[in-house]
Amino acid sequence: MSYSITEIEVTQPLPTLSPSESDIGIALILRYKDKPIGFLMHALPAKSVLTPEDLAQLVAKEAGMKLLQESIWEELIPPANQLEFPSLTVAICTKDRPENLARCLQSLLNLQTPVSKLEILVIDNAPSNAIRFS
Repeated sequence: MSYSITEIEVTQPLPTLSPSESDIGIALILRYKDKPIGFLMHALPAKSVLTPEDLAQLVAKEAGMKLLQESIWEELIPPANQLEFPSLTVAICTKDRPENLARCLQSLLNLQTPVSKLEILVIDNAPSNAIRFS
């Protein structure tokens, strides 16, 4: 007695499945855009048929959360050929610490940032050499 193994691409219309007479159930490898997202085994009575609706319920129960995560991730990350990153402004507040500021600025410049424009804003709060007006 065995399980028939079937790969299901969940982004395509779901098939009707009918295991062979010798099978006691089905084993499904679930894929989302060719990426494996789940595996499930389901026992079936002899001569049963799983309709696309039955299969959809099984997939939703077993891998619904993973499907949701994959589709959200896909929406957040644009395709590589359309990748346009936003600009980024980094504000650094300091007061009379030129050595620390230089190290901080060098570290920022060494970053491998995927932004289209990097702007660094340095705010020296009440520097000791500032001109004071009464």
